[in-house]
Parts: sequence; structure tokens; C-alpha cells
Amino acid sequence: MPFATHIPPVSRTIGPFSPLIRPSNIKLALGTNLMLFGLGLTAVAQEPTCATADGRNGSALCVQLAIDSGQLKAAAFTFSPTSAYKPSSGQAFFQLAQAEISKLAKPCQPLLAQGAKPAPAFCTGSSQWPAFAQQYQTLAESLDRPSLLSDAGIFRPLLTAHFRVPLLYVETNGESGIAKFHIPDPIDPRTATTFQIEIRGTPDAARRIVELRQFLNPLRGQVFCHSRIRARVQAFYKKRKISVEILQLDPQGPLLILQEKP
Repeated sequence: MPFATHIPPVSRTIGPFSPLIRPSNIKLALGTNLMLFGLGLTAVAQEPTCATADGRNGSALCVQLAIDSGQLKAAAFTFSPTSAYKPSSGQAFFQLAQAEISKLAKPCQPLLAQGAKPAPAFCTGSSQWPAFAQQYQTLAESLDRPSLLSDAGIFRPLLTAHFRVPLLYVETNGESGIAKFHIPDPIDPRTATTFQIEIRGTPDAARRIVELRQFLNPLRGQVFCHSRIRARVQAFYKKRKISVEILQLDPQGPLLILQEKP
């Protein structure tokens, strides 16, 4: 994963864009307006500043959605880092968000499943968000399913993104088409305050946790990367010839729960 290992304090920045809408056709403004010029249309998505949050995991990534050939696409982003990350880190997080969003079902699928009959061009065409959202919401309301364009509808799979990637999903504004994520702070496995570890299936859990924290310490200061942490955990137990199952690995805590096996 293309992340920096040591990340000094930084200020707010704007990152690059996906190929869907070329940089020459886009102007991103930090603050109130995220403006898109592309696909033959002009739209201004009114959205509050992509602000950081207080406390842990405060860096924010706001992603502008668009429709490309009937599929949801992450078109552009604003990255608002805390002192935990470099401005350039936004590109890597945006790529993760792009991948998660690309896995979402096509928005027309639930409409068609409920018996709606939108024009074929609506389900296969490309557009900026406002025009799409207005027509989609009209169709959803005609089916008495007004929540389709929400976290209870087509964006629901993003609620579990943090179990796969270091993205903490906050919400998607169905009107503006802006999805917001918070970014987990870099890993620090030294104490329970910065990284919770629970080991089940052994009476010697306390000692094992101390040893495991030491073994995970080389990851300190890096982005919470699921594959790297899993690899270190597996190496730790392989060295001790103990079978283990990783029950939960959640950057939101951050939390690691293990089950040792006989």
C-alpha cells in the first residue's frame, strides 16, 4: 500500500482527481463549494467545509460522486489532514475510497428490482450528481422507497469499509453526492490506550499481549494497514507454533481480537 511511514504535521490540501473528470475540467475549492465542470454540464455542490474532527482519527476525506455508464464513481476529492498525515497522503486514501465505491451495486438495480421502469439511458448513461440525484429520488419516492439514496440504501456497504481498508465512513449526502470518511490515525501498538488487543483461548493472555505489542512495534507510525498487521500477527504465532484466528481487526478502535486454538 502506497503510504508514507513517518508523517509530519501538515496543513489542509487538495488532492488529484480520477480519470473520470479531467483536472482541466475541474475546479475544487476548499470550504463551501466543490465545483465540477465536466460531462457537458455545470454543477455546484453546496457542502460544508470538509472539516477535520476533534480527537483521534480526525483527518477527513470528502469524495465527490458522479455517474459513469450507470455506475457510481469517485470523481474528485478534498483531503483535510490533521497533523498525523502529509497532504500527499490524500491520494492513497482516495484510491482506497475509489475501490470501495466501485464495488457498490449500480444504483438502478434496486429501482428495477422494485418494478420501476426508468429510461434505459438513465441506467447506462453518465452524468454529474445533481441531475442524477433529482431523477433518482423521484423514482425512489414513486416506489415508496425514499431512503434508497442514503446510507440505508445504496451506500450501506460503505458502513463496513473500515473492516477492509483504513477508511472510517461517516455519511453520504444524497443531495450533493459527497461521501465523507475519517482516516484512522497511524498505528501505535504500545498501549491499550492507542491500540486495544484482546486474546481469547489462553490463560496466558496478559503476557502474550505484551509480547505481541513488542512484535507489532515496527509498524508504529504507519497507516493502519490490515494486510500488514495480519502478516505480523501470523508471523508472531507461527514463530510460537500456535494456531490463531483473527476475529476482528478494526481501525476505528483501533481493536484487534484474536482466538488462539489448541
